Amino acid sequence: MSATLLQPRPFFCKSVIAPADFGDSLNTFREKELLAKFRLFDHPDWCGATWPPNVVHTSLWDRVGGYSVEFSPGMYSDPDFSAKLWMAGVRLFKGLSASRVYHFEARSTGRVRKNDGSRQFLSKWGITSASFMRGILHRGEPFDPGCAGKINRIALQKDLLRSRVKQFFYLFKKSALANTLWK
Repeated sequence: MSATLLQPRPFFCKSVIAPADFGDSLNTFREKELLAKFRLFDHPDWCGATWPPNVVHTSLWDRVGGYSVEFSPGMYSDPDFSAKLWMAGVRLFKGLSASRVYHFEARSTGRVRKNDGSRQFLSKWGITSASFMRGILHRGEPFDPGCAGKINRIALQKDLLRSRVKQFFYLFKKSALANTLWK
């Protein structure tokens, strides 16, 4: 289970309530206004919960090893954790509309050198994070308990093929770069 994020700027994912601008830093944060209005945004429960804060039983957390350190400082650690849960047999990934949290966006991660989480996810799981979120978890779609764990096999096969091509491209690019450096 994940809380539903409210963010100041428009965002691509339907799981996030945006724009919901109550400030973009601690200095500009309008807490009283947020507390008065956060329930006014109409938003359903949603599929594909990956965003923190989230709730996972400690036995399941221990079984999958929590968040993976190789994704530090955090880029793509959320979908990686969800992929580990999926591989452990979890099929219910629900975002709760009634549980809301304000997200300042990239205020902390903007200050660090980011890992290439997208490439790491593809290398680790053999599928792009976007394909995993869209085709397996259905992130952002309105929650339907009957759809939990259901996969469109044809769309997934296309995504897997596209992921393999992308993985090959990354390997080719890496080897071409290595060959250039050795000359």
